[in-house]
Amino acid sequence: MKPWLLAFLFACGSNTMGAIPDAPPMIDAGNVTARTHTLYLNFEGVTLAAGSADDATENLSTVVTAPTTLSKYLGSALDRSTQITNITGEVSNILMPYDIEVVTALPTSGPFAMIVTTDTPSSTVGCTDCPAVAPSDCGAADSPIAFNFGSGSGAPLPVHGLTADTVAMVGLTILGVPTSAVPDDCMCFSDSNCTFPPDRQCSIGGAGTAVSATKPGCPTMATVMDENALFLAGFGAHP
Repeated sequence: MKPWLLAFLFACGSNTMGAIPDAPPMIDAGNVTARTHTLYLNFEGVTLAAGSADDATENLSTVVTAPTTLSKYLGSALDRSTQITNITGEVSNILMPYDIEVVTALPTSGPFAMIVTTDTPSSTVGCTDCPAVAPSDCGAADSPIAFNFGSGSGAPLPVHGLTADTVAMVGLTILGVPTSAVPDDCMCFSDSNCTFPPDRQCSIGGAGTAVSATKPGCPTMATVMDENALFLAGFGAHP
């Protein structure tokens, strides 16, 4: 099981489903639209101010309650560059079918989504042992911010788990795609069925992918989804 999978700020993640019908409802891909096509993977640290809404262009976050400095990832590691290259390459590979640009340098203009990967522990934002934390934007913010937290020791996080959480937070914060209940699925973020993919990258599921009934992350009445169709509807195909 993935021990870190707790999107503790997903106030919209309560289960609102009623009785399951004979034919499980599918999420309408026509309602999915990306506000940005740029994903900034920030490994260099950042100081965030509290905001009423996320805005990566202004370093405003709904996750923090006061000015908060997050350290760079693997700040003292000799193989830091290789680790970051491996993470970025895997995220780019998973998202390759879609029209989204993955960058590691601060974009000169917005909108863009920012995922901060830091050695700072999650307790800094009031969540104990939560290596992946996302806000409750669910696709409503132009420039959302989400987080991968280390333990504070400076040790590297497992690459495949880190990239799985990163892609899940792309779906959650940019597109509002709910989380799934399928092991090794990229959108399996906080369901009890989520398992860590120890030897391979996660995969983006197709038609019939089960939506988490207990922690869907973003509001939905659906019980199944086609993640690939949702990502294609939101971002379009890679040109």
